[in-house]
Amino acid sequence: MKKYILLLVVLLSMPGMAIADLSGVWLCDEGGRYYVRQTGQEVHWYGEEKNANPRWANVFHGRLSSRGDALTGTWADVPKGSTKGMGEMRIRVQEGGNVMTSYRKTGGFGCSKWIRKGYRPRAVARAEPARIREHRRIQTPPMQSGKAEDCISFNPANVSVSLHAASWKIVEGNHWMYDFGSKQREAKQAYQVIRHYRANQSCYVGRPNPSMHYILASGQAPAGGMPNEDCIGFNPSRLAVQQVAGSWKIVEGNHWLMDFGSNQAEAHQSLDVIRRHGFSFACYVGRPDPSFTYWRR
Repeated sequence: MKKYILLLVVLLSMPGMAIADLSGVWLCDEGGRYYVRQTGQEVHWYGEEKNANPRWANVFHGRLSSRGDALTGTWADVPKGSTKGMGEMRIRVQEGGNVMTSYRKTGGFGCSKWIRKGYRPRAVARAEPARIREHRRIQTPPMQSGKAEDCISFNPANVSVSLHAASWKIVEGNHWMYDFGSKQREAKQAYQVIRHYRANQSCYVGRPNPSMHYILASGQAPAGGMPNEDCIGFNPSRLAVQQVAGSWKIVEGNHWLMDFGSNQAEAHQSLDVIRRHGFSFACYVGRPDPSFTYWRR
């Protein structure tokens, strides 16, 4: 009898047997923030694109597997946002309960990967499936900040605007690139920007909640202009990173261009991007709450 008790104690103390507590704040690869609460094997969350006037907001209820490595449940949009989807969700729980990846979802749910706020995921080397090879990340030489550019390539000939689950999106085939919620006009306007500048790369500073988004055409900055653009010009040689009222900003003299909150590193990285590509205009689709931003010479 003592042997069996000892064996049970050993098994329960083995690594990987304990179920991680998923409670906390999580960031999603589509830019949303999720507030997760776990009680036993029951998991609830509230997720939103942003706190003020989000395009989407949703709730989830699910149950964690006995091993703690899988989560199954249902989700539904709530009226704080403008989307009205609902469906089922199956999620893998990885890296000690710090990363979640969906492997089955219905109803047009956008997010595919969640990372616990403050956690740095482990780098995993694996073969890239042929069907997503043209969306691969492009690693360019490091900038002054020491960071490589984080860009995803796409084929502009396959890009279109379509309605999915009551949400207007710019898509490349079955892969959606940008979500505009109910703003069909802004989705079409952003599509025209991509086509006009022959963009084939979508780039980010900081993910899954990027501080800066920009587009490139085979590594080159968009140049020139297009009719009815909403752009603000600036002198890139006069830009600097400064802390103003406790918040890190890119400023031009007394005028601030971008606000990064407490993220000093991404402020410097974004300034590197601006200087590297010679951007001199910050451009917007939809203001005062732009649904799409881009930079050009």
